[in-house]
Amino acid sequence: MSSLTPSSPDPKSPDFIEALNSGCFCLTLDEAALARALDGEMGQPGLSAMVRQRSPYLFASQPVFVAPELLHRIRKVVQAVETVVALPAYREHALAAAPAIARLETQAAKGVFFGYDFHIDHGRLGLIEINTNAGGAMLNAVLARAHRVCCAAMGDLVPTTAAIEAFERSIIDMFRSEWQLAGHPRALSTIAIVDDVPEQQYLYPEFLLFQRLF
Repeated sequence: MSSLTPSSPDPKSPDFIEALNSGCFCLTLDEAALARALDGEMGQPGLSAMVRQRSPYLFASQPVFVAPELLHRIRKVVQAVETVVALPAYREHALAAAPAIARLETQAAKGVFFGYDFHIDHGRLGLIEINTNAGGAMLNAVLARAHRVCCAAMGDLVPTTAAIEAFERSIIDMFRSEWQLAGHPRALSTIAIVDDVPEQQYLYPEFLLFQRLF
């Protein structure tokens, strides 16, 4: 990282994180490895060409570094939201304007890939939406197989093959867990990916990755 030359850098400081994002190119995307991952290891033949044609900006060439202080703020926002949502008064207020189906009891199930969509811009943090079916998990699993580093110091930031495979297993475990939390005594045996026109969705390549995983 020759472009980063502070005398005593604090890796947790916002200035250092900003310097990493603007001047560190030691962790980059290996395009050939990404194509192999999409077409072979977890994907299917032709998937990389589909991504290049339909979603050329789906994968960034370099990672984004986030300061620990911002991660702490994200956790505090999530905790605050979940505390409020759990209040009976809030639930009644929200359900008053919701359709009847929203009152169906689902035990403790939250939904697969329930997530908080935060955007970060020069230290500013914004919660864009709370998403009950967030996309990108399988794309990131493929992406993790295609990173390359230029120095040993960055090696710890690249997930191992074992870690990636464990993450993919955890996805299946999440589906099974949510199925049980929804009160179904039978084992989960079938998963359907449903959309009006799935082939036209921007994340259709990820639909295919999930189909392969399942």
